Amino acid sequence: MSKTPRLITTFTPSHAEVHGTNAQQLTVKEIVARLPPERFHVTMFSGAEPDPRIKARPNTELIPARRHGNTMRFLTRLLL
Repeated sequence: MSKTPRLITTFTPSHAEVHGTNAQQLTVKEIVARLPPERFHVTMFSGAEPDPRIKARPNTELIPARRHGNTMRFLTRLLL
């Protein structure tokens, strides 16, 4: 009898923007792009233009980051 693997839910405070060039964001985007989508659900922040690999990844939710009002939107998503 085989068991179906549990889905691991991951939230990362890094941005999925295509132009994010600092070392932390590049590392996180690379790791997320390589995680198997059948095992990992990932939630990330995103600006206007997300990295195409992250955007196309199944089981990935991008939370829009805007100029104002992010704290309440992020806090609500984090608590739910």
